[in-house]
Amino acid sequence: MTNFSELSTRVKTATLLITALVALYVIAIITDYARWLFLFTMFAVVCVTSFEFATVCTSERGLKHKAPLYFIVCLIPALLVLVSFLTVEVSASSDDYYAAYRHVALLAASAGIFISFIITITYGLFLGRDDREVFAIVNREAPLGIFHVGFCGAILM
Repeated sequence: MTNFSELSTRVKTATLLITALVALYVIAIITDYARWLFLFTMFAVVCVTSFEFATVCTSERGLKHKAPLYFIVCLIPALLVLVSFLTVEVSASSDDYYAAYRHVALLAASAGIFISFIITITYGLFLGRDDREVFAIVNREAPLGIFHVGFCGAILM
């Protein structure tokens, strides 16, 4: 059973975060200086949502050893996008300035998804060698977090 007082707190927090992100996004559109602030803020949001996903998925069944796996694999696509933006330098005078950043981000997010799936399958095989149900649970839940938290967060960045 879900505790509705906890749900109310989560809805209030989500409303506050969404409002702050929309305001930050508008500021980032108006000025070029807020672009990096928006990038790091979105990465912080992906970190929080990855932790939340890991906590929710592992608290129901009591399998606490999956929480670090879920946190890490959800964070990898966004982390690679952040690193790619920090390391790739595109000339602002070129015509395809934003297109180059989009291509770099999409490539980094795709590589992050691939790496996350490899880690998930390896972890599932390692843990599921004695218990097939653990392998099935890990390979059913982790892709959901990788796409909904990791990939969507990376694309928003």
